[in-house]
Amino acid sequence: MATILMNWELGGGFGHMTRLCEVGRRLVRRGHRVVAALRDLYRAGAAFDGTGIQLMQAPFKQRATAGTSKPIISYAHILRNTAFGDLDELRSLANGWRHLFEFIHPDILIFDHSPTALLAARGFDVPRAIVGDGFEYPPDVFPLPDMKPWLDTDTDRLKADELLVLHHANTILSEWQLPVMDQMSHLYHPINHVFMFTLEAIDPFGHQREVEYFTVVPVTGGESPHWPDGNGKRAFAYLKSFENLPALVKALDQLQVRTLIYAPEANTDQSLAANVTNVRFLSRPVNVKEVAAQCDFAILNGTNGTVAEFLQAGKPMLNIPILLNQSLNAFAVEKMGAGLVASHKRPAEMVARLTDLIESDRCSQAASHYAAHYTPPSSNYDEIADRMESLL
Repeated sequence: MATILMNWELGGGFGHMTRLCEVGRRLVRRGHRVVAALRDLYRAGAAFDGTGIQLMQAPFKQRATAGTSKPIISYAHILRNTAFGDLDELRSLANGWRHLFEFIHPDILIFDHSPTALLAARGFDVPRAIVGDGFEYPPDVFPLPDMKPWLDTDTDRLKADELLVLHHANTILSEWQLPVMDQMSHLYHPINHVFMFTLEAIDPFGHQREVEYFTVVPVTGGESPHWPDGNGKRAFAYLKSFENLPALVKALDQLQVRTLIYAPEANTDQSLAANVTNVRFLSRPVNVKEVAAQCDFAILNGTNGTVAEFLQAGKPMLNIPILLNQSLNAFAVEKMGAGLVASHKRPAEMVARLTDLIESDRCSQAASHYAAHYTPPSSNYDEIADRMESLL
């Protein structure tokens, strides 16, 4: 029996937990001890219940500090804002990860969006793997790629910002008497296996590195959809709460789009649901496969899993991203012609893009074309478990 430690440090989506849970449960069935150090134990309870996976709290940045990078343009800025920008904080969190590794004494380490854990793992002679959706595994270049090229950021600034976090990381490595890194991308090397659960079409770094793609985790369960009455087009919206959500709801109702909205963080009482006849708020999750088959288009934030779900179903989408990784997915969909993008800060733009999606069929045709020519990867979770066992 081997001990496998799975680590999740950054990000707030269910995709992180789902990936690790599916890998971990298969390894448990094969007789291994699996421990998961997770950022969010509160939400993890139900997902991991009955799997046999042992849960622990992961060290992660929990306080705001001065000197954060705005806007976030490269992955180095993400690192700076999540501990690598403060030497004392980085030291504390990295040592916390090292103590965790020493306590668990793993035979294999698996990382999902866990850069501080990757730093802490240097010096441990343990096989390691990365799982993610593409965004968490940047290419091996210096400086790390500009993820907002439309801002026309000076390359020298990107280099300077990256050298700061590299200096902090190397200071910690020197204190541990370990070799320092030449560039920040070396944080992700060496790695034995990289498993990306995304579509190659929306992988933000797909053309800059070689990875193996796996089928995106399907969203299972949920209630069957019951659409509002009428003859208008049917839309499904899965959204985080944002300031201009009421304007979007009003536009959908006025355009007579029969809409189901699942926005668990939003206030779905009288403030949003009143005086609308074509929009219905859902209090519980809906069966995504069923709704993707029945709707005419989707309205999303650009999250990897839901974007992939609707692309594979051949449905166009309006993406209203809030986070950087969502923006990258959204612009990739727009580039392939299968959707449109609107700023969550500009309600008039949302309405204009929504109207365009309803009145034109070009996005629908592009999405249908993608789905008709998409071949899902043959790789699956059992194969990942096989690969993990081969490292022992």
